Amino acid sequence: RPVFEQPGFAKTVIQPVFIEGMEWAKGSENTIEGKIEVAWRRKEGRVEINVTIPDGMSAEVRLPGDRVEMLYGGAHEFTVR
Repeated sequence: RPVFEQPGFAKTVIQPVFIEGMEWAKGSENTIEGKIEVAWRRKEGRVEINVTIPDGMSAEVRLPGDRVEMLYGGAHEFTVR
């Protein structure tokens, strides 16, 4: 579930949790700006992550290895090992 850091859902923090033995997960949260969607899937020794942020919002995505990505409205994809 996203954590909202600013009033009016202007900014959120997303930190996917990769549980050993799970092959995939997905979820969404409706906000006043639109729907936030997050999904991940294990594939060939890596994890593919898809995040969709509504226009007018920003998100800090915290990934393994202290990797942090700042996102703005739209669909985004990451791969981690």
